[in-house]
Amino acid sequence: MLLTDRNAIIYGGGGAIGEAIARAYAREGARVFLHADAVVQDGGSLDISVNVISDNDVRGTPLAEMTEADYLSPVVI
Repeated sequence: MLLTDRNAIIYGGGGAIGEAIARAYAREGARVFLHADAVVQDGGSLDISVNVISDNDVRGTPLAEMTEADYLSPVVI
């Protein structure tokens, strides 16, 4: 399995797209979490992070170029 022993967090995992991603990751062997603090506490590491929350998000900006505030805005909301 492609993601065996990987820990993944899916922000927005309750929505249709997030749920589909979470299920696919789990089928490939990943341990899927919905809260970051639980990932490291229960899994020991954070290997994959996916943000599919669409409220007040920044579009068209590469993750490496986002400000911290832009990155965290959908998570905080």
